[in-house]
Amino acid sequence: MIRVRLSAALAVRDGFTGKPMAQNAVGCILDGQVCHPGYRPGGYLIFTNLAPGPHTVVLRGGRYRDEKILLEIPETGHVERNVTLKPAPNYPLYCQMTQLSATLTERGKPVADRTLWVAAKAAMADLKLAQDTAEAGSQEAKLYFRGGPEGRFPGNYLIVDGKNSEVVAISGAEGGHATLDTPLQYSHKRGAAFYPAQEYHTDEKGQILAFFREPVPAYILDPDKANLTEWKLDKGINQVELGPKPKEKEKE
Repeated sequence: MIRVRLSAALAVRDGFTGKPMAQNAVGCILDGQVCHPGYRPGGYLIFTNLAPGPHTVVLRGGRYRDEKILLEIPETGHVERNVTLKPAPNYPLYCQMTQLSATLTERGKPVADRTLWVAAKAAMADLKLAQDTAEAGSQEAKLYFRGGPEGRFPGNYLIVDGKNSEVVAISGAEGGHATLDTPLQYSHKRGAAFYPAQEYHTDEKGQILAFFREPVPAYILDPDKANLTEWKLDKGINQVELGPKPKEKEKE
């Protein structure tokens, strides 16, 4: 008897429209080899019987840029990840999108392969914390959201809260209570905003390219440095540089 063990489930969405990925929309490469994972309605890619340890999945082709996902398969259980696909130049209306080109540097040199999270302020501005305090370590939060959770979960969200900003994965919501995949790192007060967030990885030039339907304020979180920046975008291509702020000269 052949036993099938679930190793990983990737919830894959179009990063521009937010819609679940259609079956066969992209090809899949697992650890350097062409792979054909299972597909479930809702954009889920299913991987089975993977050996415990690190694996690399690359989603490639179609109207999207290559998306690399690093997985750490446990000895028991499975991994669940939310993945967004970014538009390639042949994506419809590509030239009409508002674009954010960000370059990350340290000591004047580009930083490659750094994870950055990007969120748009205009999207879901009504999704906010609806309790006095959500304590660090909690995996539940009461949220206020107008119009219900349909089409919004599961997904990654940036909690905008100054130095305590962080990204959480919401697996579902019922009756205004959201369930988080991992515990909160920080405590948050009532009114903290949750914005849909997408994960990016800087290339060899330290760059990422994000896309928006319209000019909006955008947030970029560098979790390695606990650094949150906000940029007001204009139509067209917006080029920004991320890095440590220059120190002010001491007053004589």
